[in-house]
Amino acid sequence: MVESTETTGLTEGAGGSAGVADAASAGGAACLAGGAEGQQGPRRPDDAYDRTQMGRLVRLVTVHAGLGTPSTSAMLAERLTEATRRHLAEASRLASAQVVALRPLASDIALAGVGGPVSEPLREAIDALAQADGIIAVSPVLQASYSGLFKGFMDVLP
Repeated sequence: MVESTETTGLTEGAGGSAGVADAASAGGAACLAGGAEGQQGPRRPDDAYDRTQMGRLVRLVTVHAGLGTPSTSAMLAERLTEATRRHLAEASRLASAQVVALRPLASDIALAGVGGPVSEPLREAIDALAQADGIIAVSPVLQASYSGLFKGFMDVLP
């Protein structure tokens, strides 16, 4: 099951400084916000990644193989996703987050694992992972290993 995508906004840094994103978009060397308004922090070399990627939306996909309702794996996945989004927002990066719950896809995963067709919901989950910039994977630990549902999903990935 693939849940809806949300986007977090840019946050203004302490003292009203906009941070690295404005410095990078202006060209030249990017400077880190140094505290009080008008002060510049330490300089770092011009970075092509900052100039080309700073304004791009980061796509996070979180996959969890929680089996229960409520699931501690699902709760952990949500907390990790939100913490990652907050960290990116602090660095002036926009992020969308998509959560893929494997439990509703269990029969589709089993069928695809034995050579059957890949269902549309399973295809959507696979495509979300393929397009992600970052993946957070959470599985319950069963007998000192990841769950069979999680492994089954990983096995059907191309």
